[in-house]
Amino acid sequence: MKKRIAVFIMVVMAFSQLFAISLAKITTYNGYKIIYSSMALIESDFEGSNFFMKNAESSYYKDLNVSLFNLIKSRATENRNKGRIDPEIGEFIRQALGKNEKWKKKGVAVISSKNLFENGRIVYAVYNSNQKEFVVYIYDLDITQKDYNANCENKRYYEKCMNNIEWCNWVLENCSNPISEEAVAYNNQPRASMNLGGSYNPSSGVGYGGYETSGYERPKVSERNPNYDPDKVAEAKRILPTWKKEKAATEAKLKYLPFTLYGPLE
Repeated sequence: MKKRIAVFIMVVMAFSQLFAISLAKITTYNGYKIIYSSMALIESDFEGSNFFMKNAESSYYKDLNVSLFNLIKSRATENRNKGRIDPEIGEFIRQALGKNEKWKKKGVAVISSKNLFENGRIVYAVYNSNQKEFVVYIYDLDITQKDYNANCENKRYYEKCMNNIEWCNWVLENCSNPISEEAVAYNNQPRASMNLGGSYNPSSGVGYGGYETSGYERPKVSERNPNYDPDKVAEAKRILPTWKKEKAATEAKLKYLPFTLYGPLE
């Protein structure tokens, strides 16, 4: 029974992964960019796409294009009453995608002006099979080049903070002890070959009463840690608090997205 349940779970997971794959297509038409999928648009369609704007790479923060798409989609879901049938936009999408596309009358599309710093209009369109047309949600994006540049710079600086903090932590962990960690661990392990009823002192490697410890080569207690560097340790201790403060300050700056999205508009 348990095996059947496990197999069923694996099948469900496989299907969920299958349907998570989106067949997105990006194209340009009459001065606009369009991303379309006959199934559903998902985060991975926008990750690294630079669809709305060029994203500043970050190991810690979400792609701005993904964040904006998620905001557009969630607003449309929460405000379904603000969506309207618009045959003109529907025809625009079909013209952009090509008349011969077999999936031209279904799916989801996002239309964006090529330069959102100059024209912030964004359209989110979902095909309604009952009404045989796209339901559209209209948005205006307010973003300045200054705010965008500041966001990119803050993300780069956050990477620098994290790299320095990681360096400090590595130094404190690996460069503080003059004896290698391997030697310390080895010396602290019992090396008795049999128990004859006595006791054993792991720090000295000496057996008392009944432990037989001969025949084992133990590393010298003075075995040097090749990473040992008191100057590096002192420097890490000095700068670590500063980089932690810088990290926290930069996190506060990155708490908010560098744009304001208005809509869906009536």
